[in-house]
Amino acid sequence: MSVTTFHSLDAIKPKQWDLIKPDVSPFLHYNFLQALEHSQVVGASSGWQPLYFSLGGKSPEALLYTFEKHHSYGEYIFDWAWAEAYQRHGLAYYPKLTSMIPMTPVLVPHFVMSPFDTSRAHQLLAAYEARYQEKSYSSSHFLFLNEAEREVFTERDYLMRQSVQ
Repeated sequence: MSVTTFHSLDAIKPKQWDLIKPDVSPFLHYNFLQALEHSQVVGASSGWQPLYFSLGGKSPEALLYTFEKHHSYGEYIFDWAWAEAYQRHGLAYYPKLTSMIPMTPVLVPHFVMSPFDTSRAHQLLAAYEARYQEKSYSSSHFLFLNEAEREVFTERDYLMRQSVQ
């Protein structure tokens, strides 16, 4: 099954989202995420451009959400020193990819699927990684991962950040 990308949750019907959304957090509710977009808290003009990877197109079986970031505000795990180091060396740190609920330092799934399925997570990450390479982002950040996700990222040789929340 192919993976499709969308820049807005409006591409997916709320009922489709609810069929796959794990019932673990109000921050994964369709209306919450859609309100962030419609109020322009996220979007191209805010520096938080949504990017949804959908396994199954507009009728997804699973999704991975991330944001194309053009600054580091609202992440709660700051990387200003990295951005400054890039600038000192004449390199562009932005855009980068960051997956988390904007301005909300909470641990919630980054893969929208219920139940969690490792093989689907790997499919979505493969599409994510292809996009990452194609667009030449400076870096990729998955913040506030749960244990099942940490295992998937470890299997794919991602570096794990050690921090305290």
